Amino acid sequence: MRRDEKRRAHAGPRDRRAAGRRLAAAQAGAGRGRRRWLLPVMAQAAAPCGFARPVYPKAMLARLAAGRGIDTHVDHGGLNPLAHKIHVPLETGPRATLTVRGAPFHLRAGHAWEVNNLAPHGAFNGEDHDRIHFIFEVLEGAGVEWSRRPFTPGRATADAA
Repeated sequence: MRRDEKRRAHAGPRDRRAAGRRLAAAQAGAGRGRRRWLLPVMAQAAAPCGFARPVYPKAMLARLAAGRGIDTHVDHGGLNPLAHKIHVPLETGPRATLTVRGAPFHLRAGHAWEVNNLAPHGAFNGEDHDRIHFIFEVLEGAGVEWSRRPFTPGRATADAA
């Protein structure tokens, strides 16, 4: 192992923080370009929500490793009671499931799915490859009244494709 490789392998907290700051700065600069192609996808997926002026407070790429799961939980606090949570599966398979209120669902790629994050939900990826979803929140931005359409019992997701 070369000396510089050893140094990187044994980098201290200060080195890791500096690397994190460089990565964050690079991502912040790249974010402006990403908005051009993400906003049309988000707008099309959120169209069935019927918002006059949709606002997208949070968006992320979420990876669930092969053979791993997310324990059943309920999302509390923040904008969760107001926001619609939309999943757009990018990489998935039939053995990658989302469970809402005890009922398992496979979210097919090529579609957008609204998930009730206020109900108990979890996930398991039974595939031999990672499951990757683009997940974002959308809510009404028009006026001061913020609304959330009620979740239909027995319907874990709404196909917005």
